Amino acid sequence: MEGPILPWPSLGHLLEAAAREHGEKPLFVFEGESLSFDEVNLRVNRVANGLRTVGVAVAAVVPVPDPMRGEEVKAYLLLREGASGGDVEPAAMIDFARERLAHFKAPRYIEFVDELPRTPSERVEKHKLIEGKEDLRLGSFDAERETWITEDVLRKIDGSEAGIG
Repeated sequence: MEGPILPWPSLGHLLEAAAREHGEKPLFVFEGESLSFDEVNLRVNRVANGLRTVGVAVAAVVPVPDPMRGEEVKAYLLLREGASGGDVEPAAMIDFARERLAHFKAPRYIEFVDELPRTPSERVEKHKLIEGKEDLRLGSFDAERETWITEDVLRKIDGSEAGIG
């Protein structure tokens, strides 16, 4: 079944445009490995096709600073109409991505959203996703820890990484 025809460019169209403009320029750097716009475009299109079958309408991917690895990948997922976060298991989404991508290219963090900020031309404003939170991990499912990151969990994580906990 085909998805709805959207009045704005799809993620695939946006990534294709970014890939045409930036090509082999690194989009993410993880443990010294670069991931270019071209490669993200190719990989995300493969994953997006599969995600549509499990209820995801739109995804936006952003880097999350990580002191040990440089950056981690976070995916904001806007679910299709009628689907809810309870219908979609975040660990299964990450496993799905890992089956199709190298481990470091798959999202570590997933956050379900009710809407994504958009420009007047309906492009996702990723900078607003990033600047909207002091810590991008908060409110996300963390695949490495297999838990949702709340403020309490974040305090424990930050305390243990600093040798406090």
